[in-house]
Amino acid sequence: MWRARMKWRVLFPLGITFLAGHMFVTFLQLQSINESERSLKKKSSELFGTNHEKNILMKKPLHVWQNHTTTPEPTVTPTTATRQIEHDMERDAQHLQDLRRHQIESACSDDVIGSVDRIIQYDNISYCITHKVASTYWVRIFRYLYNDTATGHVKSPFEISKYDTHLLKYKYIKEITLNSATESAIMNTFRFMFAREPYSRLWSVFIDKFILPDNFFWRTYGSEIKRLRKDGTARKLCDPISFPEFLGYIANYGTENAAKLDDHYRPLHYGCNPCQLKPHFIGKLETMGADSRYILGKLGISWVSDVHNHESRIREEIAMLIQFNYKMQRYLSSCVSYSDLAGRLWKAFKINGYIPATAELTLTGETLKRGDVFFEYVWRVFKAANRTSNVMAMQRTSMKLQAYKDVHIDVLEGIQRMFKLDFELFGYDPEPADIFGRADLRY
Repeated sequence: MWRARMKWRVLFPLGITFLAGHMFVTFLQLQSINESERSLKKKSSELFGTNHEKNILMKKPLHVWQNHTTTPEPTVTPTTATRQIEHDMERDAQHLQDLRRHQIESACSDDVIGSVDRIIQYDNISYCITHKVASTYWVRIFRYLYNDTATGHVKSPFEISKYDTHLLKYKYIKEITLNSATESAIMNTFRFMFAREPYSRLWSVFIDKFILPDNFFWRTYGSEIKRLRKDGTARKLCDPISFPEFLGYIANYGTENAAKLDDHYRPLHYGCNPCQLKPHFIGKLETMGADSRYILGKLGISWVSDVHNHESRIREEIAMLIQFNYKMQRYLSSCVSYSDLAGRLWKAFKINGYIPATAELTLTGETLKRGDVFFEYVWRVFKAANRTSNVMAMQRTSMKLQAYKDVHIDVLEGIQRMFKLDFELFGYDPEPADIFGRADLRY
């Protein structure tokens, strides 16, 4: 009896310890599974660019979307969980591309005028360049693949500056236009392009070309826009242009001469006509994460999307904009001092959601002449604010809508008419409620 009690006293704690250890390991396994599912579901959520696309996907046959929780489920391991989600993502991504291609095919007609002006090719893949639709990102990628840089080999595409990306003369890359001579060389490749919601694209152009200093745009289109002012005042190079003025110029001039507008803000089909290109893959800026991962995989550099996470992307974007604009400041030094340049960049970073809308720029004096010092200051403000993707997106949307609040309905309707085919080709809403449905809409 005494031996039995002693045996029980020894084995019982060991059993409890073993059971606790087993439960802890199981907990860790479940945590791993859940984390994998959360990560993959987050990537899956990036697949869908517009509510229109989400709604169509949700109308798929019941056997695809039905809930199977009423039937016995197999034992779940990290491998089966992640494989199932990856399979679902791949299936939905393919279905989404089918939808986008069908959208284009349905909208294509003889009314869709335009051409395919700028194609870059690599390894049997053709990319049609569309400005203000991640063109900097993709031209960087191709410069990296061709080693077409100012310094020779770089370890990452993001080591290539914005200045070199767009202004450095090509050594190895050749841009070609789709015509009878190049048709076979282009149409026998895998073809892709990217689109963007027109109202957001136009707002982005204004930030990049008129809030931030751009020597070419200020001296050419800026002068043209100012000549339309009825009072004839404030036509000097340094005089600012408002967002309503910019859109008014596009709506008025573009009604008859849309094809002659600068390719940063003319409708996409004029320079990258999908009815002629017949792309295999249509990416959208709204789903850049998921869409770019697919193309990077086709190009054999999937690792690029892995190293370019949320924070590193923002850091690189802030650094790129500061470096580029500080370098270009000398061309407009009579209008833009370093202090003014820093203020303009600060405003752009607020519009992009990188820093809080209420944040004040307290850096002053000679320190503003150094782009590296200004970058470190901006980055500290970003880190201290602990910005999430949702917070930044909400701020970006709020500031865009605030800008559109001052645009007259006649101008909005002119933009709507001019981009009619882009709305139809790429499945965007021509009359978004947050712009057209406001109670304070200007008539």
